[in-house]
Amino acid sequence: MVTKKKTSIKSDRVPRGQCIAIIGDIIASRRLGSQRSAAQRKLFKVLKELNSKYKTVILSKFIVTAGDEFQVLLKKADLIPDLIWDMETNLNYDVRLGIGCGRINLQQLEWMVLCGMQPELRSKSLT
Repeated sequence: MVTKKKTSIKSDRVPRGQCIAIIGDIIASRRLGSQRSAAQRKLFKVLKELNSKYKTVILSKFIVTAGDEFQVLLKKADLIPDLIWDMETNLNYDVRLGIGCGRINLQQLEWMVLCGMQPELRSKSLT
């Protein structure tokens, strides 16, 4: 008789050594014309508020990487729906999001930054 080891899966936990990355942008922001700079200012404001509200699950704060593109690293998954809800209701613009989970190779990350391959990683964090 083969017995299976019971494992408990906690949906709010990210596996040890991994994190969740969320990247996004405002959809069709170039078509906003004269309203684009107002949308970017609103994005900075909303992301700063999210950094504060969700600081317990944020591993690396929201940063704007280029124009209206942004990213954040999280250490827990359970508040992602709330975070996205807050973002979309407070921003008042449609956003496109990508969510992934995995390991970050810090040595490779440092090398890429030094070589200029990932300029968004050097972008100013929203404090």
